[in-house]
Amino acid sequence: MAANFDYSTYSKYYVTCKFWVELQGILQASFTECSGLEVSTEVFSYAEGGLNGYTHKLPARSTVGNITLKRGVVLDDRLWLWYSDVLEGKITRNTLTIRLFDDTVESQRAPAISWQLENAIPVKWTGPALRGGDSSIAVDTIEFACGAFKRITRG
Repeated sequence: MAANFDYSTYSKYYVTCKFWVELQGILQASFTECSGLEVSTEVFSYAEGGLNGYTHKLPARSTVGNITLKRGVVLDDRLWLWYSDVLEGKITRNTLTIRLFDDTVESQRAPAISWQLENAIPVKWTGPALRGGDSSIAVDTIEFACGAFKRITRG
């Protein structure tokens, strides 16, 4: 059995700087940071009568964390306009996909890992910190809430 096992899939590491963000299948922007890719499951403790040595731990509801994306300020307003609609009560849920590539990223190559976030809506926008004596890049931050979370691998 060990002779058929492919150990090469476990020795591959991916760099965090090669990722793209797509909205409804359309490449949106080159983001500098993505955080919050997490899903967690609540655990319900059940104490069975007559069983005093331990309690049963049963899975309950799972929740997906908010995804935060950061990028340099750009003139493309698509993400801002989507959030602006939310502020006006016009809720449009979309699929947001984060695609992580290996160190040989090519336009024809499939991503190594993707995270597909269903029913995403923007819930927070933070503009750049502006300082007169600073020459750093202006950065926008946008946060998304989503319902379902799926991890897809190339292999």
